[in-house]
Amino acid sequence: MESSWRLPRFSLGKMSSLTTFGAASFACLGAAMAFTNPSPAEYSRYATHQLTQYAQSNICAEAPTAFGLKEECRSLLKSNQAEIQRFIVSNTDRRNFFFFSVYTTDLEIASFLPSYQLQTIGIFQGFYVFGGIEQ
Repeated sequence: MESSWRLPRFSLGKMSSLTTFGAASFACLGAAMAFTNPSPAEYSRYATHQLTQYAQSNICAEAPTAFGLKEECRSLLKSNQAEIQRFIVSNTDRRNFFFFSVYTTDLEIASFLPSYQLQTIGIFQGFYVFGGIEQ
């Protein structure tokens, strides 16, 4: 007795070229991600800028204008960029995953002030904060 059921025929030529295109696209994306994975120096510049902007907007802006404290605060931030950058570098841990990096920065200035831990992903020449907790 002969069965009338037959296996369908697939064209491996089309499937093979699609697989090749997908693999090549994936390889190109991976190479682009690896090439544009930002360095720790780039992160320290980014974090210094962000911390300075935050301090100017949230700390200096609320300083009393008496005795010129508000302007003194802004002046101190501008004149101490190198120290702020060194502070960030010494309090940051980088986990490099080749295609991207995760930076964890602990911001603790004094025991009587709140401290923060920020997590930032570096990918495609940019930085994106994805976690921040007050400790």
